Amino acid sequence: MGTNALLQDPAFRKAVASIQRRAEKQTDWNKLIDLFVETDLFDRCSSTNTQLVLGRRGTGKTHLLRAFQKECTINGRACFFIDCTSLGSGLAIANEQPETIATKFFTAFLNQLGTELLDEALRKELPERTVQDKAFSHIVDGLATHIDPSPEGRPPTFNYRQIADSLARILELLQIDTLTIILDEWSLIPLGAQPFFAEYLKRGVLATRAIIIKISAVNYQCELGLASPSGQIGLQRGADIPDVIELDQYLIFDVRRDFVDEFFAQVLYNHLGSQLGWDLAISKQQKNGRVLSLFTQRDAFIELVRAAEGNTRDFLCIFGSAFFDFFRTASSSQSISIPNIEAAAQKWYEQEKAAQVRANAEAHATLAMITADILGSYKSRSFLVPIQQASHPRLLMLLNERVLHRIGQTYFHPDRPGEQHEIFTVDYGAYVRLRRTVRAVEENLFVSADTPEGVPFDDRRSIRRIVFDPNLVQVPT
Repeated sequence: MGTNALLQDPAFRKAVASIQRRAEKQTDWNKLIDLFVETDLFDRCSSTNTQLVLGRRGTGKTHLLRAFQKECTINGRACFFIDCTSLGSGLAIANEQPETIATKFFTAFLNQLGTELLDEALRKELPERTVQDKAFSHIVDGLATHIDPSPEGRPPTFNYRQIADSLARILELLQIDTLTIILDEWSLIPLGAQPFFAEYLKRGVLATRAIIIKISAVNYQCELGLASPSGQIGLQRGADIPDVIELDQYLIFDVRRDFVDEFFAQVLYNHLGSQLGWDLAISKQQKNGRVLSLFTQRDAFIELVRAAEGNTRDFLCIFGSAFFDFFRTASSSQSISIPNIEAAAQKWYEQEKAAQVRANAEAHATLAMITADILGSYKSRSFLVPIQQASHPRLLMLLNERVLHRIGQTYFHPDRPGEQHEIFTVDYGAYVRLRRTVRAVEENLFVSADTPEGVPFDDRRSIRRIVFDPNLVQVPT
């Protein structure tokens, strides 16, 4: 079937429409594994250390950890997947102190853990019925009577020793050498309660050597530790969490162009192929060739990859919009083109991101200043921020909404010895939208792409002059 014929095929349209956007909405685990594009991240998940998997919405955290859990199940290793969304369901937490909220979440966690262990005990073909009965007893008694009373006005405390001892005994009875617990959607725990919940995990669960915890959280909405007058509360990176996987930094096109290009070609092929009956076992090169045939030229696919800014969900949604909203409405189009990608990226920005920015006065004012000073004055979409200000709340708001992106490299300023900066860039779709509000871009300030179309590549040599100070933003009162 020719390229144009494939794009016009009703089955292809149905496949694009049915692409699952987020891993947690996928109910067929076998299909999930088929869609998963394996990288070295999968090997890193096999670490026996406590891990933190960080990434903004849509980067594939849940997909990665679900695939890892499936691999554990196939190989007979115990792995429980607990969604923190369910832990807070039905809890009355409004106007309560962070410690009290954390206590409720940890209690819900222990209940869920007990349920998972009971299910595991039922699945196990234990040699003696009495062994199973003992396991049931430890689960019910050991994890159900874990709260110690506290003085009035203070949240109850936990009997951490009893919890740890009960868990160790249960795992021994169930013949589980190592138990991995995946805590997904950690960031849905109220921010102030997160360090206390992490502290309870450290004392009551991680005190059991046979237990490994992997936490999935959204960047900029995660607070695992807290310094207090009595000492550190919660989990510390390095000491308690030796391995942190940063998904936001993993698929940066400017840093790993060939790898990122190849990765997203496989993602698109697998999602379409699972609906169209394509062979998902073919080589990466064959998948890449099939995907490129959908576009007018290789650079059109590269623009789609760039527009995604390393985010798998954004990649799939922009592709879907490019196909349905722009390619199919242009009668002259033979394949998906760069203008289709640009228009789709702009629409996705306006639909998914812009409203959140407009709703926040500080975020809106910060983006307006970036538009005027960076895009308007310097004609660049990338800029430097002093490393001490890289976590400024105004920048974090825009990072969280995926309107700004960190390039992930520390920049040592050649004209200012000793000064370190981080490189930020304006989102592809935001740039397409915002550049219409400033003067025409002077292409000589950019490294020329292979095509005159598309969003130009910034010249990293020129950005040393472009330093943004978020403290200078004027927020309307």
